[in-house]
Amino acid sequence: MAAVTFSTTPTTHCSSSSYSFRLIPTYSPKHTPHLSFYSHFNRSSTFPLISLKSNTTTTKKSSLRAFTVVSALKKLSETDLIAVPEGLEEFTSKFPSDTGVYAVHDQNDDLQFIGISRNIAASVLSHRKSVPQLCCSVKVGVVDEPDRTSLTQAWKSWMEEHIAATGKIPPGNESGNTTWVKKPQKKPDLRLTPGRHVQLTIPLEELIDQLVKENKVVAFIKGSRSAPLCGFSQRVVGILEGEGVDFESVDVLDDEHNFGLREKLKSYSNWPTFPQIFVNGELIGGCDILTSMQEKGELASLLKNDLEGYSRQINLRLGRSNIRLKMAHVVGVVDEPDRTSLTQAWKSWMEEHIAATGKIPPGNESGNTTWVKKPQKKPDLRLTPGRHVQLTIPLEELIDQLVKENKVVAFIKGSRSAPLCGFSQRVVGILEGEGVDFESVDVLDDEHNFGLREKLKSYSNWPTFPQIFVNGELIGGCDILTSMQEKGELASLLKK
Repeated sequence: MAAVTFSTTPTTHCSSSSYSFRLIPTYSPKHTPHLSFYSHFNRSSTFPLISLKSNTTTTKKSSLRAFTVVSALKKLSETDLIAVPEGLEEFTSKFPSDTGVYAVHDQNDDLQFIGISRNIAASVLSHRKSVPQLCCSVKVGVVDEPDRTSLTQAWKSWMEEHIAATGKIPPGNESGNTTWVKKPQKKPDLRLTPGRHVQLTIPLEELIDQLVKENKVVAFIKGSRSAPLCGFSQRVVGILEGEGVDFESVDVLDDEHNFGLREKLKSYSNWPTFPQIFVNGELIGGCDILTSMQEKGELASLLKNDLEGYSRQINLRLGRSNIRLKMAHVVGVVDEPDRTSLTQAWKSWMEEHIAATGKIPPGNESGNTTWVKKPQKKPDLRLTPGRHVQLTIPLEELIDQLVKENKVVAFIKGSRSAPLCGFSQRVVGILEGEGVDFESVDVLDDEHNFGLREKLKSYSNWPTFPQIFVNGELIGGCDILTSMQEKGELASLLKK
């Protein structure tokens, strides 16, 4: 789906409309348009199909593909409205899970939004759940063998037709409207403590030193990264996000979690103002210096130094300019690759090696994670940052806050990425299998959760682990969770 701003200017291009349109993403270009991938759907003949295959040429150029799309796509006014049903089974029979464009209408048949989707059925279902009063009927145009250019062109043709007929943009496509396309959530800010209920037992300056040295880029700003409270901080966040940097942010005005940070940081860095940006443990400066470095092209090289050096070494080793496709076998870099060609290239090298040596390379053996790392799981919650802090409220009160402020909490033995007992492993597997966003707490982690095991037993009146809480209430342990899943009761409980 995509939310796009229009700027209209007179044009002489051949079109049914007297306007040309410039696509301006309402958020970072890497997120626009947002295309979600789902399972394939056997297409019904009732949907207008956009064929990308030309009868006169086999040239695979974007301009030809886009032209073919516009030629094959039915006009918006000629496409039938499909009423959105209430039942899920009837819903899946009416809407395809294919890629294409769709136009959502309200109960008065007024057009509200034109979108792009990799799974039209999933997108319409999501809209129906979030804004049922605005999503009552939909027009659908399926695109066969789509790419971004052809999808955008198909979307644009419907949009131009609507504006030519009505003189206005659909409300959901107007700049700043987030009813239909939500902006991605930003990374949360770092906090030095969980709150005023803990007390540091190591010097604050030492904690600051650990923070800037253990993270590649840290920005100490006024306000959060999602809502900076001064222009300089806003500028710094914009620069770092624009450079695509994975950085940590700390709100120096947050006295609840970062009490005393402002004054201590000034003495630590010998820098009197904020924001302050650290890279690899060293102070770079504030907003002016960061802006100057960006304008001179120095910032990108500083932030990407390690990556660029690695890339140069790879290119030298591969000899990119001399590597080409030879017959059906790839001997180096693949130009314009897709998953099929890359897999075939990998397979050809693998088969050749096995035929010559009779064995698989060690790094490709099942279970070997030396070369391919598994995606990181969500970190476990910790009651304190470590033994250097001391609770100033009763542990039972902290447990009560934890289970009531989070929808699903699992107290397990070990971490979610490495459970230390079969029951805990089973619980993590069930919750992840249900697609639940849950918090996990390791009851064996005495460094961060000292005293939790015994206190939790008395709090819940449950003698064993794991323990699972949903909406502040104890559900039980592994056996109860497994039984609820088998009976189909768990999914409905977790989605309430």
